[in-house]
Amino acid sequence: MKRLLALFLGLLLLLTGCAIQPQVTMPPETSTGLTVHYIDVGQADSALLQCDGKNMLIDGGNVDDSRLVVSYLLDQGVETLDYVIGTHAHEDHIGGLAAVLAVFPTENVWCPVEEYDTKCFEDFKSYAYEQELELVCPEPGSIYDLGSAQVKVLGPVKDYDDTNNTSIVLRVDYGETSFLFTGDAEQEAEQDILEAGFDVSATVLKVGHHGSNTSTGYRWLRTLDAYGMGGILADDMGLGKTLQVLAYLLAMKEGGEQRPSLIVCPASLVLNWAEECRKFTPQLKCLAVDGTAEQRARLAEQFEEYDLVVTGYDL
Repeated sequence: MKRLLALFLGLLLLLTGCAIQPQVTMPPETSTGLTVHYIDVGQADSALLQCDGKNMLIDGGNVDDSRLVVSYLLDQGVETLDYVIGTHAHEDHIGGLAAVLAVFPTENVWCPVEEYDTKCFEDFKSYAYEQELELVCPEPGSIYDLGSAQVKVLGPVKDYDDTNNTSIVLRVDYGETSFLFTGDAEQEAEQDILEAGFDVSATVLKVGHHGSNTSTGYRWLRTLDAYGMGGILADDMGLGKTLQVLAYLLAMKEGGEQRPSLIVCPASLVLNWAEECRKFTPQLKCLAVDGTAEQRARLAEQFEEYDLVVTGYDL
């Protein structure tokens, strides 16, 4: 029986757990827990991780998201950041990080490159330098502590001409719960990580490249599923990628997989996902979770009856 795991996506969501687990280190009883906030910056990326008083920011959205991201961090009680990570140099990932570095004292800044010919990258680098911080690309396989959580670097494992493929790929483990952050890594980089032999097991996958059809390839999903992946976080995915994911989930059901899967997307797309599931894969029993907190709580009790559960970031 698959267990239900709790994590924060702004508020608490329920995820199905995994049947196959790598060796894990349980957090101490004194740990205050790991909170993962997926900040809604539209079709861009930003996530705040907090564990035992330590803070990590992975990407900062676009330049126009700067005020939103800074305000969100302040609302969460952030005073300093242990890690600021620009997964790669595109604006929709590092655009808001200059403002973050201007406000918050920071210990470490990660980025796969030191040079990129855009103003927002130069601003990002300048504010890092103002804190006497270098842009560091951590080695694949290296492990860092974030309180009681462990952050393992999985990529990039090679040099790439495509900026998306230079994305820093991270797996964050907290006891038996894990999160995979892939930036905009595309299928070539995903394949290289698999061939390098890295453990990509994860409870929750943030779909690569905002759900683009160039990322999160079939083999990548199958490998994650073999480890018991419990949820998919989807940005504004086009219909092609939505159908690819639905087809994959249908294949898993037809192969005998009985556990429910979770899709987390922008709240405005919850009903779209449910409708496309009913239209294109009617064999999948789909539950759309929205409404009031009381209504959502009642729906949560029904999760095990469904093949697919769809909910929004802000629920």
